[in-house]
Amino acid sequence: MYRWLGVLSLLFLWSCASSKLVLQQPLNEQCKGLSLKGCPELTDGVLAYVDGDRATGDAKLEAAVEANGPGRMREFAEKLRQLEELPGSDSFMGPIRQIIAKLEGGEDASPASDEAPETPIVRPKGRLASTGRSQVSADDDDDEDEDEPVSRRPSPYTSQKAAASVEPMASDAAHYLSGTIMATSDTTGGRCETPLTGLSGVGDRSLCTKAVAGPMVLTDLYAGGSCPAEVYLVVGDFSAIRLVLPIPARTPLHQTGARISIGPLEHLSVVAIKRSESDDPRCAVTWSAWKP
Repeated sequence: MYRWLGVLSLLFLWSCASSKLVLQQPLNEQCKGLSLKGCPELTDGVLAYVDGDRATGDAKLEAAVEANGPGRMREFAEKLRQLEELPGSDSFMGPIRQIIAKLEGGEDASPASDEAPETPIVRPKGRLASTGRSQVSADDDDDEDEDEPVSRRPSPYTSQKAAASVEPMASDAAHYLSGTIMATSDTTGGRCETPLTGLSGVGDRSLCTKAVAGPMVLTDLYAGGSCPAEVYLVVGDFSAIRLVLPIPARTPLHQTGARISIGPLEHLSVVAIKRSESDDPRCAVTWSAWKP
């Protein structure tokens, strides 16, 4: 009996040693080929995980994510798939696939599974039929999380420090501008003569208001639909109008996702044809734009 225990122990030690002999050089070459930081520790982490020491493996892999970033480690995970071509890969690809799943943002793969993880099936999400929806239940939020593809979920190895360093929305938000034009206000606009003012009748007054200067891309426009005056959105200059968007009296305008370019020497302006001396807040036009 003791002899068989000794044989089993030797077989276990031989399998660990053989995995190290087979994997160590390819892992080092993959790491150095991607110019990653801390290649010796990263290689040791993968080998420890393959040998069953998950605590050590997880710690070293997490340190590698902090040093190189989640994006670079996903590249390394893709390289790990090539290890399947090595001789005897059946003995170590189970743990390797678990490492790949973690680095790519998925859950733990089953140790007994030698098959590649299936492509996630995502229920299609339709766009909201109305922008008036103001609340979403907590159950709906949970359902959306369950439907999210594995590739978009945060990696278990991604630390809070690494996540905080990536803020694409914050950096992009600095390029977005928005504002409201009071089209019939005498305080922001002045009387003007443009080709559009020839449309006004007897007793009507024309006001011209410059809202914002280019360059930018106009993306969204909103007008309530209660304004009694005729309003024209103008791109260019009052003396050289390039684009005109008319808003007839008492007509709403809800434009989202527009791509109206405004050049560096142009303005987004408003021409309003008034029929009374008083200002009317219902004639406000709200805009949003992306500015490089």
